[in-house]
Amino acid sequence: MPSPVCYCQPRPHRPEAVSCLGGGWRTFGLILALLPGLAGGAAPSSPPRPEAPAVLNIARAHDSAASDRLSAILQRAYARAGLPLRLEPLPAPRASQRLDAGRLDGEVARIAPYFDAHPALMRVGPPLMQVSLVAYVRSDAGFTVRNVADLRGRRVGIVRGLLQSQRLVAGLDRVTEVTTGAQLYRMLAAGRLDVVVDAPMDQRRHTAQLGLRNVVAQATLCEQPAYHGLHRRHAALAPRLAAALEAMQASGELAALAAVVEPASAPLLATR
Repeated sequence: MPSPVCYCQPRPHRPEAVSCLGGGWRTFGLILALLPGLAGGAAPSSPPRPEAPAVLNIARAHDSAASDRLSAILQRAYARAGLPLRLEPLPAPRASQRLDAGRLDGEVARIAPYFDAHPALMRVGPPLMQVSLVAYVRSDAGFTVRNVADLRGRRVGIVRGLLQSQRLVAGLDRVTEVTTGAQLYRMLAAGRLDVVVDAPMDQRRHTAQLGLRNVVAQATLCEQPAYHGLHRRHAALAPRLAAALEAMQASGELAALAAVVEPASAPLLATR
């Protein structure tokens, strides 16, 4: 910082005028007192909290009962952290595209492999819940699915863009991908699919909406934890969110809210 300039100059015909060695030093001292950094004032004991943006736009899966509950969990965590949240329903592939383009601030929930594939997204705090995918068939199917190997040779349907579903059916040659879960169950009811791979809560919503009573679960094919994701440009805010989620975990609130979704296993929201 440049040395302070003394502006007090003797005035003509004013012998009593204050010189730079008199009141000028008092003025200089006053300036220093108003500048704690220069006057040796005490520094803050802790750094200020990083400023949050006006709103954080977080993508949530559209057309998903599971996403409804996960979004409610996240709203609780953001409120605890004092952060502004806006949930934006998007199809899974579009959410991934917008995230990679930097047009989203985060994702409600993703499984670990998703973070590896999308390095712009950072994992925040403990998992929101365990996630699962289940094989569903018609009650008159005439065959049994016990594991992934039993899907071979079957017409299998999944929702497009779900990473775990796609990893599960990789290598199968009779896979149909659709935009919504409701489409899957219409195709199953019409005999155009043999097996639907879906999350339990979403299966219940779609079959209830369609009035289907002959869809049964045969096997849980996979389970993984799902984590909230925040874009790395907001890394300074991650500790606040992580602390909120950890507090919810310690109090049992996180487990209680997750149990509302699925008593045994929760739905998968991870996308490609």
